[in-house]
Amino acid sequence: MGTIYWGAITGFILGTFGYTMVKFVIRPIFKYKKIKKQIVSNLKTYLNNIYNESELPVADKRANVSARALRESSSELNSCYDYTLPNWYKLLIKSRGESPGEASKHLMLLSSTRDYKHAQARTEKIRQTLGL
Repeated sequence: MGTIYWGAITGFILGTFGYTMVKFVIRPIFKYKKIKKQIVSNLKTYLNNIYNESELPVADKRANVSARALRESSSELNSCYDYTLPNWYKLLIKSRGESPGEASKHLMLLSSTRDYKHAQARTEKIRQTLGL
């Protein structure tokens, strides 16, 4: 075989390996980290909206939108953790003391809370379970 064939075969093998790594390892890990950042943003927005709920007439609508965003984030976090993350990364997450399943439960409960002090306590639990 000529060097052209060896180069083509090597390129194909490296391309296949690279695609597999990106598709099944790198993208899911980045997605998990992106969801965690999104949760932090949603938590801040939700706390601000329920804190201002009594002062502004528009704040109730904003709080409802924020609550929906929290529920969606909870669903995305659960889905990402259960179905897309590699098993070795799940073990790494557990060794860090993170618990995405618990955080998801707390996010759902937070989305139905309108008392600011209860929301702060629930937010702190979410931060602890996600290691934020």
